[in-house]
Amino acid sequence: MMQEGRENKFPWTKWYWQDYGSDMGLQLSSLAAQGLWMRMLHIMAYSEKFGFLMINGKQIGSKDLAKLVHEPEDSIKQLLDELRENGVYSVDSSGTIYCRRMVREAEISEKRSLAGKISAISKQQTFNKTSTKSQQSLNKTSTNTSTRSVSASVYASEYKNKEEEKGMEKETSKAFLPGWIDFNIWHDYLEMRKKIRKPATLKAQELIIKKLERLKLSGQDPNRVLEQSIENSWQGVFPLKPLDASSGYQKPLRASQTGKNPDIDYPPGYWEKIRELKAKGFEGQVLMAELRKIPDFAEYYKRQKMEHENE
Repeated sequence: MMQEGRENKFPWTKWYWQDYGSDMGLQLSSLAAQGLWMRMLHIMAYSEKFGFLMINGKQIGSKDLAKLVHEPEDSIKQLLDELRENGVYSVDSSGTIYCRRMVREAEISEKRSLAGKISAISKQQTFNKTSTKSQQSLNKTSTNTSTRSVSASVYASEYKNKEEEKGMEKETSKAFLPGWIDFNIWHDYLEMRKKIRKPATLKAQELIIKKLERLKLSGQDPNRVLEQSIENSWQGVFPLKPLDASSGYQKPLRASQTGKNPDIDYPPGYWEKIRELKAKGFEGQVLMAELRKIPDFAEYYKRQKMEHENE
């Protein structure tokens, strides 16, 4: 969790021009709304809670914001509504406006800082242990033998710490999300990729977001597309399957629709079992795990996974 207050206020921050220009929600906003957003970012950068629209620990409403930018409150309310409708900012449970990008970067910075502190403590403990062992070893063996043992121990400890730091940094490497993608759904999708042993690199995430944008422009719901991939443990993202009007569930694509092997189809009782599990409260990955416990369904998923990997 982020700290409630900021101990340091940095005079500058990184600015990613490409990300700013590719934020479709912001580009859809009026020039006046974009200008207000820049003023809001300036306030959030110096907020005690980094990334949140607050001054001296107090959230800022349209009235206070109007005073700060010297504009009528009615105009500010309209611009805030415009930015909210375009998904430019988010609001927490207390009603405070915040910038998702700034909050996410602050969390990553804190994790890296914590990893550095842990690494320093670990190295100091390793040094103390190796120093003690070295002294004991000198009393029993020759100086050359003990020196080699200490060097190897220190090298192994430093290598382990570096690998742990790399792992933590890799864990937090996530692409910048546009406002129309739900952060929690995106996080679940990345976790699913890790579980199937195909974690998404930063470049892969950017390509997936571009594909989701194309699907969105074609009328598809990008968040539902991600949920479809999560439910089926698919590595990629694909257009939503058509709905079965009689059951309300996604209807399986036949060979005539996909051009795939006509022998491959949903096994008997598949959708009835899904309805049964959903009625019991199973959803998402838990539901899919229950389905995979059934031998016929497990074999089906195995074939489906091979097909999507070859697409």
